[in-house]
Amino acid sequence: MNRPQRNWDIAVSYYGNLPNAYEGQYDWIHRFKGSKWEGLSDFLREYPETFTKYDYIWLPDDDLLTTSENIDQFFSICREQNFTIAQPALTRYSYSSWKITLQKPNSLARITNFVEVMAPCFKVDSFKLFSDTFSINTSGWGYEWLWHKIADQNGINRLAIIDRTPVFHTRPVGSAGHGGSKSAPISEKSLLLDKFQLTPHKPRVHQVLNDSSSVTNRGMAILEELASKLLYRQINSRSGTDARH
Repeated sequence: MNRPQRNWDIAVSYYGNLPNAYEGQYDWIHRFKGSKWEGLSDFLREYPETFTKYDYIWLPDDDLLTTSENIDQFFSICREQNFTIAQPALTRYSYSSWKITLQKPNSLARITNFVEVMAPCFKVDSFKLFSDTFSINTSGWGYEWLWHKIADQNGINRLAIIDRTPVFHTRPVGSAGHGGSKSAPISEKSLLLDKFQLTPHKPRVHQVLNDSSSVTNRGMAILEELASKLLYRQINSRSGTDARH
């Protein structure tokens, strides 16, 4: 937060009960009791002009580990490549739901037909087309296919997974209650697909943008290595086993 060179601002959508939570770690804060997508919908209703001064808006879950420099580069690549929706790839130790989201070596980014709801980043010029979907359900399940359809219908189908700037997903999928969803996510997904007459397509890579840079993301690799070992020790200590190695 104190690094003046960062090319982004941070807003926290907070659903907890502590009045001073994350103090000093954000540029502004929004308080709302509900799921991630309910909170984002409320944020947009309360501050409809907030994002107009930005090029991109990133909506990550709260269990992703990254660095300030990594975020800088992620936004820069989004702008340089003119992506409509993008996400950072997940590191090798990450908990994941979709194999396609795991980092591909020697790749800058991959053009795909799929960006996961875990951490989508939207180009602000077309953000309104997608933000109107945030209130359709509380889990976000099924949004990936709806966003692809919207992008395709509007001729802006440039979706991508960015491999140069991976993030570490630290929690098992679903362990946080699917973002506070109020209904069974699978039921919400089924209702969404029926409503918009969608058939879930298999996530695929259309094009790989090779990474010609010789710079490696060493800082992020070290951070992930340390964090994964710490999480491993915590998990095993809770289960009563010795995690030392």
